[in-house]
Amino acid sequence: MKLRLMMAMLAVTAASMMLASATGAGEKKTVEKKKVAKGDLSINDELKDTDNKDKRRTQSFCKTYKFKMGEGKTYQIDMKSKDFDSYLRLEDSDGKEVAFDDDGGGFPDARMVYKAPKGGDYTICATTFGGNSTGKFTLTVKDLQGKEPDAIPKQEFKFPPPPPFKKGSDAKPIVLEADKAQSAEKQDELTNTDAKYNGSKLHKLYTFAMEKGKAYRIDHSSKDFDAYLYLEDPDGNVVDQNDDNGESLDSRIIYAADKTGVYRIIATSLGGNRTGKFTLSVRPASAEDSKAAALRKKVNQLYSASPEAQKETVKEAVQFLQDKGKKLGRTDIQLAMQIAQTLDITKNDKVAAEAMKEFAPLFAQASDPTIAAQSKLLEGIGRRLNLAGSEMDIKGKTIGGKDFDLKNLKGKVVLVDFWATWCGPCVGEIPNIKKAYEKYNKDGFEVIGVSLDFGLDNLKKFVAKEQLPWDSIYDGDAKRGEGIADHYGVLSIPFAVLIGRDGRVLSTRARGEELTRLLDEQLGKK
Repeated sequence: MKLRLMMAMLAVTAASMMLASATGAGEKKTVEKKKVAKGDLSINDELKDTDNKDKRRTQSFCKTYKFKMGEGKTYQIDMKSKDFDSYLRLEDSDGKEVAFDDDGGGFPDARMVYKAPKGGDYTICATTFGGNSTGKFTLTVKDLQGKEPDAIPKQEFKFPPPPPFKKGSDAKPIVLEADKAQSAEKQDELTNTDAKYNGSKLHKLYTFAMEKGKAYRIDHSSKDFDAYLYLEDPDGNVVDQNDDNGESLDSRIIYAADKTGVYRIIATSLGGNRTGKFTLSVRPASAEDSKAAALRKKVNQLYSASPEAQKETVKEAVQFLQDKGKKLGRTDIQLAMQIAQTLDITKNDKVAAEAMKEFAPLFAQASDPTIAAQSKLLEGIGRRLNLAGSEMDIKGKTIGGKDFDLKNLKGKVVLVDFWATWCGPCVGEIPNIKKAYEKYNKDGFEVIGVSLDFGLDNLKKFVAKEQLPWDSIYDGDAKRGEGIADHYGVLSIPFAVLIGRDGRVLSTRARGEELTRLLDEQLGKK
Protein backbone atom coordinates (compact mmCIF):
# COMPACT_ATOMS: atom_id res chain seq x y z
CA MET A 1 0.00 0.00 0.00
CA LYS A 2 1.37 3.41 -0.83
CA LEU A 3 1.63 5.90 1.98
CA ARG A 4 -0.72 8.53 0.99
CA LEU A 5 -4.40 9.16 1.68
CA MET A 6 -6.64 7.64 -1.03
CA MET A 7 -9.44 10.19 -1.22
CA ALA A 8 -12.23 9.64 -3.76
CA MET A 9 -14.90 12.30 -4.23
CA LEU A 10 -16.65 13.74 -7.28
CA ALA A 11 -19.99 14.70 -8.75
CA VAL A 12 -21.03 16.58 -11.85
CA THR A 13 -24.30 17.48 -13.53
CA ALA A 14 -25.15 16.51 -17.06
CA ALA A 15 -24.39 20.08 -18.03
CA SER A 16 -21.60 21.05 -20.40
CA MET A 17 -18.03 20.42 -19.28
CA MET A 18 -15.21 22.84 -19.97
CA LEU A 19 -11.68 21.73 -20.82
CA ALA A 20 -9.21 24.09 -19.15
CA SER A 21 -5.45 24.58 -19.06
CA ALA A 22 -3.08 22.71 -16.79
CA THR A 23 -2.38 25.13 -13.97
CA GLY A 24 0.72 24.54 -11.90
CA ALA A 25 2.27 25.79 -8.71
CA GLY A 26 3.68 28.92 -10.24
CA GLU A 27 3.51 29.11 -14.03
CA LYS A 28 0.30 29.68 -15.93
CA LYS A 29 -0.68 29.49 -19.55
CA THR A 30 -3.83 30.14 -21.53
CA VAL A 31 -5.47 27.56 -23.74
CA GLU A 32 -8.71 27.49 -25.65
CA LYS A 33 -11.74 26.25 -23.71
CA LYS A 34 -13.79 23.55 -25.45
CA LYS A 35 -17.37 22.43 -24.90
CA VAL A 36 -17.95 18.76 -24.15
CA ALA A 37 -21.16 16.79 -24.72
CA LYS A 38 -23.68 16.37 -21.91
CA GLY A 39 -24.02 13.19 -19.87
CA ASP A 40 -21.44 10.42 -19.72
CA LEU A 41 -18.22 11.39 -21.45
CA SER A 42 -14.72 10.23 -22.22
CA ILE A 43 -11.70 12.43 -22.90
CA ASN A 44 -8.43 11.22 -24.38
CA ASP A 45 -5.54 13.51 -23.50
CA GLU A 46 -1.83 13.52 -22.86
CA LEU A 47 0.47 14.84 -20.13
CA LYS A 48 3.60 16.42 -21.60
CA ASP A 49 6.74 17.89 -20.11
CA THR A 50 5.56 21.27 -21.38
CA ASP A 51 2.53 21.14 -19.08
CA ASN A 52 2.66 23.02 -15.79
CA LYS A 53 3.24 21.22 -12.50
CA ASP A 54 0.36 20.48 -10.17
CA LYS A 55 0.13 22.93 -7.29
CA ARG A 56 -0.15 20.11 -4.73
CA ARG A 57 1.94 17.36 -6.30
CA THR A 58 4.59 19.85 -7.27
CA GLN A 59 6.81 17.33 -9.06
CA SER A 60 3.99 16.10 -11.35
CA PHE A 61 2.72 17.54 -14.61
CA CYS A 62 -1.00 18.33 -14.64
CA LYS A 63 -4.04 18.96 -16.83
CA THR A 64 -7.12 20.59 -15.26
CA TYR A 65 -10.77 20.45 -16.30
CA LYS A 66 -13.49 22.80 -15.09
CA PHE A 67 -17.08 21.62 -14.84
CA LYS A 68 -20.36 22.45 -13.13
CA MET A 69 -21.54 20.12 -10.37
CA GLY A 70 -25.18 19.58 -9.49
CA GLU A 71 -26.33 19.25 -5.91
CA GLY A 72 -27.23 15.73 -4.88
CA LYS A 73 -25.92 13.92 -7.98
CA THR A 74 -23.36 11.15 -7.73
CA TYR A 75 -20.76 10.56 -10.42
CA GLN A 76 -17.82 8.27 -10.99
CA ILE A 77 -14.63 9.80 -12.40
CA ASP A 78 -11.89 7.51 -13.70
CA MET A 79 -8.39 8.33 -14.94
CA LYS A 80 -6.62 5.47 -16.72
CA SER A 81 -3.18 5.30 -18.29
CA LYS A 82 -0.76 2.65 -19.50
CA ASP A 83 2.13 5.13 -19.28
CA PHE A 84 2.08 6.23 -15.62
CA ASP A 85 0.47 5.92 -12.18
CA SER A 86 -2.65 8.13 -12.39
CA TYR A 87 -3.60 10.62 -9.68
CA LEU A 88 -6.76 12.73 -9.37
CA ARG A 89 -7.58 15.80 -7.31
CA LEU A 90 -10.78 17.79 -6.89
CA GLU A 91 -11.10 21.48 -6.00
CA ASP A 92 -14.30 23.36 -5.18
CA SER A 93 -15.33 26.74 -6.58
CA ASP A 94 -13.12 28.52 -4.02
CA GLY A 95 -10.05 26.58 -5.12
CA LYS A 96 -10.03 24.46 -1.94
CA GLU A 97 -8.96 20.86 -2.35
CA VAL A 98 -11.83 18.63 -1.25
CA ALA A 99 -10.65 15.24 -2.53
CA PHE A 100 -7.78 13.33 -4.06
CA ASP A 101 -7.18 9.73 -5.10
CA ASP A 102 -4.35 7.54 -6.32
CA ASP A 103 -5.35 3.91 -6.90
CA GLY A 104 -9.12 4.01 -6.30
CA GLY A 105 -9.66 2.41 -9.71
CA GLY A 106 -7.15 -0.34 -9.05
CA PHE A 107 -3.43 0.25 -9.49
CA PRO A 108 -2.35 2.26 -11.45
CA ASP A 109 -5.73 3.90 -12.17
CA ALA A 110 -7.39 6.63 -10.11
CA ARG A 111 -11.10 6.93 -9.32
CA MET A 112 -13.23 9.46 -7.46
CA VAL A 113 -16.88 8.82 -6.50
CA TYR A 114 -18.82 11.62 -4.85
CA LYS A 115 -22.29 12.91 -4.08
CA ALA A 116 -22.08 16.70 -4.41
CA PRO A 117 -23.17 18.52 -1.22
CA LYS A 118 -23.82 21.68 -3.25
CA GLY A 119 -23.81 22.88 -6.82
CA GLY A 120 -21.14 25.10 -8.39
CA ASP A 121 -18.07 25.17 -10.61
CA TYR A 122 -15.49 22.57 -9.63
CA THR A 123 -12.09 21.63 -11.05
CA ILE A 124 -10.72 18.16 -11.63
CA CYS A 125 -6.92 17.92 -11.74
CA ALA A 126 -5.51 15.01 -13.74
CA THR A 127 -1.91 14.37 -12.74
CA THR A 128 0.47 11.55 -11.75
CA PHE A 129 1.67 9.98 -8.52
CA GLY A 130 5.28 9.83 -9.70
CA GLY A 131 7.05 13.10 -10.44
CA ASN A 132 7.86 14.14 -14.04
CA SER A 133 5.81 11.31 -15.59
CA THR A 134 4.29 11.92 -19.03
CA GLY A 135 2.06 9.99 -21.40
CA LYS A 136 -1.44 9.43 -22.70
CA PHE A 137 -4.49 8.93 -20.49
CA THR A 138 -8.28 8.67 -20.60
CA LEU A 139 -10.56 10.63 -18.29
CA THR A 140 -14.17 9.44 -18.01
CA VAL A 141 -17.23 10.73 -16.17
CA LYS A 142 -20.20 8.46 -15.52
CA ASP A 143 -23.55 9.36 -13.95
CA LEU A 144 -24.21 6.56 -11.45
CA GLN A 145 -27.96 7.34 -11.32
CA GLY A 146 -28.37 5.60 -7.97
CA LYS A 147 -26.32 2.55 -9.00
CA GLU A 148 -23.18 1.21 -7.33
CA PRO A 149 -19.76 2.22 -8.74
CA ASP A 150 -18.32 -0.09 -11.38
CA ALA A 151 -16.43 -3.09 -10.06
CA ILE A 152 -12.67 -2.60 -9.99
CA PRO A 153 -11.05 -5.18 -12.28
CA LYS A 154 -8.16 -7.26 -11.03
CA GLN A 155 -5.18 -6.64 -13.21
CA GLU A 156 -1.48 -7.34 -13.44
CA PHE A 157 0.14 -4.13 -14.61
CA LYS A 158 3.67 -3.45 -15.72
CA PHE A 159 4.81 -0.04 -16.82
CA PRO A 160 6.37 0.01 -20.29
CA PRO A 161 10.14 0.44 -20.39
CA PRO A 162 11.21 4.08 -20.65
CA PRO A 163 12.17 5.27 -24.10
CA PRO A 164 15.91 5.51 -24.77
CA PHE A 165 17.35 8.90 -23.95
CA LYS A 166 18.41 10.88 -26.98
CA LYS A 167 20.27 14.11 -27.44
CA GLY A 168 17.52 16.66 -27.39
CA SER A 169 19.33 19.88 -28.25
CA ASP A 170 20.67 21.27 -31.49
CA ALA A 171 21.60 24.56 -29.84
CA LYS A 172 25.15 25.85 -30.13
CA PRO A 173 26.87 24.81 -26.90
CA ILE A 174 28.38 27.38 -24.55
CA VAL A 175 31.62 26.11 -23.05
CA LEU A 176 31.99 26.55 -19.30
CA GLU A 177 35.68 26.84 -18.50
CA ALA A 178 36.66 25.70 -15.02
CA ASP A 179 38.79 28.04 -12.92
CA LYS A 180 41.55 27.00 -10.51
CA ALA A 181 38.89 25.89 -8.01
CA GLN A 182 37.33 23.67 -10.70
CA SER A 183 34.26 25.93 -10.70
CA ALA A 184 32.39 27.94 -13.34
CA GLU A 185 29.53 30.44 -13.27
CA LYS A 186 27.46 32.03 -16.03
CA GLN A 187 24.91 34.86 -15.97
CA ASP A 188 22.54 34.33 -18.89
CA GLU A 189 19.00 34.75 -20.15
CA LEU A 190 16.32 32.56 -21.74
CA THR A 191 14.68 34.29 -24.72
CA ASN A 192 11.95 33.44 -27.22
CA THR A 193 14.61 32.95 -29.89
CA ASP A 194 16.38 30.11 -28.05
CA ALA A 195 16.30 26.57 -29.42
CA LYS A 196 13.85 24.10 -27.90
CA TYR A 197 15.06 21.06 -25.98
CA ASN A 198 13.32 17.90 -27.28
CA GLY A 199 11.38 20.26 -29.50
CA SER A 200 9.43 21.78 -26.61
CA LYS A 201 11.53 23.67 -24.04
CA LEU A 202 13.34 26.95 -24.55
CA HIS A 203 16.84 26.42 -23.20
CA LYS A 204 20.51 27.24 -23.13
CA LEU A 205 23.04 24.44 -23.68
CA TYR A 206 26.37 24.33 -21.82
CA THR A 207 29.29 21.92 -21.77
CA PHE A 208 31.56 21.20 -18.83
CA ALA A 209 34.44 18.73 -18.50
CA MET A 210 34.09 16.27 -15.62
CA GLU A 211 36.45 13.64 -14.23
CA LYS A 212 35.43 10.10 -13.37
CA GLY A 213 34.84 9.57 -9.65
CA LYS A 214 34.51 13.27 -8.80
CA ALA A 215 31.20 14.74 -7.62
CA TYR A 216 29.87 18.03 -8.96
CA ARG A 217 27.11 20.39 -7.86
CA ILE A 218 25.17 22.23 -10.57
CA ASP A 219 22.84 25.09 -9.55
CA HIS A 220 20.33 26.84 -11.83
CA SER A 221 18.59 29.83 -10.20
CA SER A 222 16.23 32.54 -11.44
CA LYS A 223 13.90 35.19 -10.07
CA ASP A 224 11.93 35.18 -13.33
CA PHE A 225 10.85 31.53 -13.64
CA ASP A 226 10.79 28.09 -12.04
CA ALA A 227 14.19 26.67 -13.01
CA TYR A 228 14.72 23.17 -14.42
CA LEU A 229 17.92 21.25 -15.21
CA TYR A 230 18.91 18.28 -17.35
CA LEU A 231 22.35 16.65 -17.35
CA GLU A 232 23.60 14.51 -20.25
CA ASP A 233 26.74 12.36 -20.12
CA PRO A 234 29.38 12.32 -22.90
CA ASP A 235 27.28 9.74 -24.81
CA GLY A 236 24.22 11.99 -24.79
CA ASN A 237 22.27 10.00 -22.18
CA VAL A 238 20.21 11.96 -19.66
CA VAL A 239 21.74 10.89 -16.35
CA ASP A 240 19.89 13.28 -14.06
CA GLN A 241 17.28 16.05 -13.98
CA ASN A 242 15.85 18.27 -11.28
CA ASP A 243 13.07 20.76 -10.66
CA ASP A 244 13.23 22.08 -7.08
CA ASN A 245 16.30 21.81 -4.87
CA GLY A 246 14.28 21.36 -1.67
CA GLU A 247 14.89 24.95 -0.57
CA SER A 248 13.25 26.99 -3.35
CA LEU A 249 12.00 26.79 -6.95
CA ASP A 250 15.62 26.78 -8.14
CA SER A 251 17.05 23.50 -9.42
CA ARG A 252 20.12 21.58 -8.35
CA ILE A 253 21.89 18.43 -9.49
CA ILE A 254 24.61 16.70 -7.48
CA TYR A 255 26.29 14.10 -9.64
CA ALA A 256 29.30 11.80 -9.32
CA ALA A 257 30.74 11.35 -12.80
CA ASP A 258 30.80 7.74 -14.03
CA LYS A 259 33.28 8.57 -16.75
CA THR A 260 35.68 11.31 -17.77
CA GLY A 261 34.49 13.53 -20.59
CA VAL A 262 32.47 16.54 -21.66
CA TYR A 263 28.99 16.64 -20.12
CA ARG A 264 26.06 18.70 -21.42
CA ILE A 265 23.98 20.88 -19.10
CA ILE A 266 20.53 22.01 -20.27
CA ALA A 267 19.19 25.07 -18.41
CA THR A 268 15.48 25.57 -18.99
CA SER A 269 12.24 26.33 -17.12
CA LEU A 270 9.67 24.00 -15.61
CA GLY A 271 6.96 24.72 -18.17
CA GLY A 272 9.48 25.18 -20.95
CA ASN A 273 8.05 28.37 -22.38
CA ARG A 274 9.26 30.88 -19.79
CA THR A 275 11.92 33.49 -20.41
CA GLY A 276 14.10 35.62 -18.15
CA LYS A 277 17.49 35.97 -16.54
CA PHE A 278 19.21 33.22 -14.60
CA THR A 279 22.50 32.11 -13.07
CA LEU A 280 24.12 28.75 -13.76
CA SER A 281 27.03 27.52 -11.64
CA VAL A 282 29.11 24.34 -11.48
CA ARG A 283 31.51 23.52 -8.68
CA PRO A 284 32.95 20.50 -6.88
CA ALA A 285 30.35 19.03 -4.54
CA SER A 286 31.08 19.31 -0.85
CA ALA A 287 31.63 16.20 1.20
CA GLU A 288 28.14 16.65 2.64
CA ASP A 289 26.57 17.04 -0.82
CA SER A 290 28.38 13.95 -2.08
CA LYS A 291 27.28 11.95 0.93
CA ALA A 292 23.67 13.07 0.47
CA ALA A 293 23.69 12.14 -3.21
CA ALA A 294 25.11 8.68 -2.46
CA LEU A 295 22.48 8.08 0.23
CA ARG A 296 19.60 9.17 -2.02
CA LYS A 297 20.82 6.76 -4.67
CA LYS A 298 20.59 3.91 -2.15
CA VAL A 299 17.15 5.04 -0.98
CA ASN A 300 15.94 5.02 -4.60
CA GLN A 301 17.04 1.39 -4.77
CA LEU A 302 15.32 0.32 -1.51
CA TYR A 303 12.37 -1.31 -3.25
CA SER A 304 14.50 -4.02 -4.84
CA ALA A 305 17.05 -4.27 -2.03
CA SER A 306 17.27 -7.24 0.32
CA PRO A 307 15.98 -6.83 3.91
CA GLU A 308 19.58 -6.70 5.11
CA ALA A 309 20.46 -3.98 2.59
CA GLN A 310 17.31 -2.04 3.55
CA LYS A 311 18.33 -2.14 7.20
CA GLU A 312 21.84 -0.94 6.35
CA THR A 313 20.46 1.96 4.28
CA VAL A 314 18.24 3.02 7.19
CA LYS A 315 21.29 2.93 9.46
CA GLU A 316 23.16 5.22 7.04
CA ALA A 317 20.17 7.56 6.84
CA VAL A 318 19.99 7.86 10.63
CA GLN A 319 23.67 8.75 10.81
CA PHE A 320 23.31 11.25 7.96
CA LEU A 321 20.41 13.03 9.70
CA GLN A 322 22.21 12.99 13.05
CA ASP A 323 25.23 14.68 11.47
CA LYS A 324 23.03 17.54 10.22
CA GLY A 325 21.81 18.32 13.73
CA LYS A 326 19.32 21.21 13.80
CA LYS A 327 19.88 22.05 10.13
CA LEU A 328 17.38 19.48 8.87
CA GLY A 329 15.27 20.76 5.98
CA ARG A 330 12.58 19.86 3.48
CA THR A 331 14.73 17.45 1.46
CA ASP A 332 15.52 15.58 4.67
CA ILE A 333 11.87 15.04 5.62
CA GLN A 334 11.22 13.95 2.03
CA LEU A 335 14.02 11.40 2.40
CA ALA A 336 12.53 10.05 5.63
CA MET A 337 9.06 9.77 4.11
CA GLN A 338 10.42 8.02 1.02
CA ILE A 339 12.09 5.44 3.24
CA ALA A 340 8.86 4.89 5.20
CA GLN A 341 6.82 4.60 2.00
CA THR A 342 9.15 2.13 0.31
CA LEU A 343 9.52 -0.10 3.36
CA ASP A 344 5.74 -0.11 3.83
CA ILE A 345 5.21 -1.19 0.22
CA THR A 346 7.72 -4.02 0.63
CA LYS A 347 5.99 -4.97 3.93
CA ASN A 348 9.18 -4.60 5.92
CA ASP A 349 7.22 -3.07 8.79
CA LYS A 350 9.74 -3.91 11.49
CA VAL A 351 12.62 -2.02 9.86
CA ALA A 352 10.27 0.83 8.89
CA ALA A 353 9.03 1.18 12.47
CA GLU A 354 12.59 1.21 13.80
CA ALA A 355 13.48 3.89 11.24
CA MET A 356 10.60 6.14 12.29
CA LYS A 357 11.54 5.68 15.96
CA GLU A 358 15.05 6.89 15.13
CA PHE A 359 13.96 9.68 12.78
CA ALA A 360 11.28 11.34 14.95
CA PRO A 361 13.52 12.74 17.74
CA LEU A 362 16.04 13.96 15.16
CA PHE A 363 13.44 16.07 13.35
CA ALA A 364 11.96 17.28 16.65
CA GLN A 365 15.14 19.27 17.28
CA ALA A 366 15.16 20.97 13.85
CA SER A 367 15.51 24.76 14.02
CA ASP A 368 12.79 25.18 11.35
CA PRO A 369 9.47 24.82 13.23
CA THR A 370 7.65 23.47 10.16
CA ILE A 371 10.20 20.67 9.90
CA ALA A 372 10.16 20.02 13.65
CA ALA A 373 6.38 19.61 13.52
CA GLN A 374 6.82 16.62 11.19
CA SER A 375 8.31 14.62 14.05
CA LYS A 376 4.80 13.91 15.35
CA LEU A 377 3.86 12.49 11.97
CA LEU A 378 6.91 10.23 11.97
CA GLU A 379 6.07 9.06 15.51
CA GLY A 380 2.56 8.18 14.36
CA ILE A 381 3.82 6.26 11.34
CA GLY A 382 6.20 4.32 13.56
CA ARG A 383 3.37 3.57 15.97
CA ARG A 384 1.20 2.26 13.13
CA LEU A 385 3.95 0.13 11.61
CA ASN A 386 4.59 -1.42 15.02
CA LEU A 387 0.96 -2.37 15.68
CA ALA A 388 1.24 -6.10 15.00
CA GLY A 389 0.96 -7.91 18.34
CA SER A 390 0.29 -4.65 20.23
CA GLU A 391 -2.84 -3.13 21.72
CA MET A 392 -4.58 -0.12 20.14
CA ASP A 393 -5.92 2.87 22.05
CA ILE A 394 -9.20 3.88 20.38
CA LYS A 395 -11.47 6.23 22.31
CA GLY A 396 -14.05 8.77 21.25
CA LYS A 397 -17.67 9.72 20.79
CA THR A 398 -19.59 7.72 18.19
CA ILE A 399 -21.90 9.42 15.71
CA GLY A 400 -24.70 7.88 17.73
CA GLY A 401 -23.57 9.97 20.72
CA LYS A 402 -22.12 7.12 22.78
CA ASP A 403 -18.74 7.04 24.49
CA PHE A 404 -16.51 4.38 22.95
CA ASP A 405 -13.43 2.69 24.39
CA LEU A 406 -11.91 -0.22 22.48
CA LYS A 407 -10.75 -1.82 25.73
CA ASN A 408 -14.40 -2.50 26.60
CA LEU A 409 -14.56 -4.96 23.67
CA LYS A 410 -11.74 -7.15 24.97
CA GLY A 411 -12.79 -10.78 24.54
CA LYS A 412 -14.25 -10.07 21.10
CA VAL A 413 -12.64 -9.98 17.65
CA VAL A 414 -12.82 -6.36 16.48
CA LEU A 415 -12.28 -4.71 13.11
CA VAL A 416 -11.11 -1.09 13.38
CA ASP A 417 -11.87 0.40 9.96
CA PHE A 418 -10.34 3.79 9.06
CA TRP A 419 -12.57 4.96 6.21
CA ALA A 420 -14.61 7.77 4.63
CA THR A 421 -17.73 7.98 2.49
CA TRP A 422 -15.77 9.75 -0.28
CA CYS A 423 -13.20 6.92 -0.48
CA GLY A 424 -14.11 4.57 -3.35
CA PRO A 425 -12.17 1.53 -2.08
CA CYS A 426 -13.58 2.09 1.43
CA VAL A 427 -17.18 2.10 0.16
CA GLY A 428 -16.37 -0.86 -2.08
CA GLU A 429 -15.27 -2.90 0.95
CA ILE A 430 -18.53 -2.33 2.88
CA PRO A 431 -20.42 -5.31 1.33
CA ASN A 432 -17.56 -7.62 2.40
CA ILE A 433 -17.62 -6.24 5.96
CA LYS A 434 -21.42 -6.56 6.09
CA LYS A 435 -21.22 -10.17 4.99
CA ALA A 436 -18.62 -10.92 7.66
CA TYR A 437 -20.65 -9.06 10.31
CA GLU A 438 -23.83 -11.00 9.49
CA LYS A 439 -21.94 -14.30 9.65
CA TYR A 440 -19.86 -13.77 12.77
CA ASN A 441 -21.40 -11.03 14.93
CA LYS A 442 -23.26 -13.60 17.01
CA ASP A 443 -19.93 -15.35 17.63
CA GLY A 444 -18.21 -12.21 18.95
CA PHE A 445 -17.21 -10.15 15.90
CA GLU A 446 -17.58 -6.36 16.20
CA VAL A 447 -16.74 -3.43 13.92
CA ILE A 448 -15.92 0.17 14.80
CA GLY A 449 -15.34 2.70 12.05
CA VAL A 450 -13.03 5.71 12.34
CA SER A 451 -14.38 8.17 9.78
CA LEU A 452 -12.20 10.81 8.09
CA ASP A 453 -15.15 12.45 6.34
CA PHE A 454 -15.21 16.19 5.73
CA GLY A 455 -18.59 16.65 7.43
CA LEU A 456 -20.55 14.83 10.12
CA ASP A 457 -23.91 15.33 8.38
CA ASN A 458 -22.79 13.56 5.22
CA LEU A 459 -21.47 10.68 7.30
CA LYS A 460 -24.72 10.29 9.23
CA LYS A 461 -26.79 10.34 6.02
CA PHE A 462 -24.57 7.70 4.42
CA VAL A 463 -24.68 5.40 7.47
CA ALA A 464 -28.48 5.70 7.60
CA LYS A 465 -28.89 5.07 3.87
CA GLU A 466 -26.57 2.05 3.86
CA GLN A 467 -28.01 0.78 7.17
CA LEU A 468 -24.59 0.00 8.59
CA PRO A 469 -25.11 -2.19 11.67
CA TRP A 470 -21.92 -0.93 13.38
CA ASP A 471 -21.02 2.49 14.73
CA SER A 472 -18.31 4.97 13.74
CA ILE A 473 -16.24 7.60 15.48
CA TYR A 474 -16.03 10.87 13.55
CA ASP A 475 -12.35 11.86 13.35
CA GLY A 476 -12.69 14.43 10.56
CA ASP A 477 -12.90 17.49 12.84
CA ALA A 478 -9.96 16.58 15.07
CA LYS A 479 -7.24 19.20 15.32
CA ARG A 480 -4.16 18.42 13.28
CA GLY A 481 -1.96 16.02 15.17
CA GLU A 482 -4.64 15.19 17.75
CA GLY A 483 -6.94 12.77 15.91
CA ILE A 484 -6.94 8.99 16.07
CA ALA A 485 -5.69 8.77 12.48
CA ASP A 486 -2.87 11.22 13.29
CA HIS A 487 -1.93 9.25 16.40
CA TYR A 488 -1.38 6.17 14.24
CA GLY A 489 0.10 8.00 11.25
CA VAL A 490 -2.67 6.84 8.91
CA LEU A 491 -1.84 8.45 5.58
CA SER A 492 -3.78 6.06 3.35
CA ILE A 493 -7.29 4.70 3.58
CA PRO A 494 -8.85 2.21 3.70
CA PHE A 495 -6.74 1.05 6.63
CA ALA A 496 -8.29 -1.97 8.35
CA VAL A 497 -6.95 -3.41 11.60
CA LEU A 498 -8.21 -6.70 13.04
CA ILE A 499 -7.84 -7.19 16.77
CA GLY A 500 -7.98 -10.57 18.52
CA ARG A 501 -9.86 -11.55 21.66
CA ASP A 502 -6.79 -10.72 23.75
CA GLY A 503 -6.92 -7.10 22.56
CA ARG A 504 -3.80 -7.39 20.41
CA VAL A 505 -3.55 -6.62 16.70
CA LEU A 506 -3.73 -9.65 14.41
CA SER A 507 -3.41 -7.82 11.09
CA THR A 508 -3.15 -4.30 9.67
CA ARG A 509 -4.26 -5.46 6.22
CA ALA A 510 -7.64 -6.99 7.12
CA ARG A 511 -9.58 -6.39 3.90
CA GLY A 512 -11.22 -8.50 1.24
CA GLU A 513 -10.24 -12.16 1.23
CA GLU A 514 -7.73 -11.60 4.03
CA LEU A 515 -10.48 -10.44 6.40
CA THR A 516 -12.56 -13.49 5.53
CA ARG A 517 -9.60 -15.83 6.07
CA LEU A 518 -8.72 -14.30 9.43
CA LEU A 519 -12.29 -14.42 10.72
CA ASP A 520 -12.70 -18.03 9.60
CA GLU A 521 -9.50 -18.76 11.50
CA GLN A 522 -10.52 -16.90 14.65
CA LEU A 523 -14.26 -17.58 14.79
CA GLY A 524 -14.94 -20.43 12.36
CA LYS A 525 -16.51 -23.59 13.62
CA LYS A 526 -13.92 -26.18 14.61
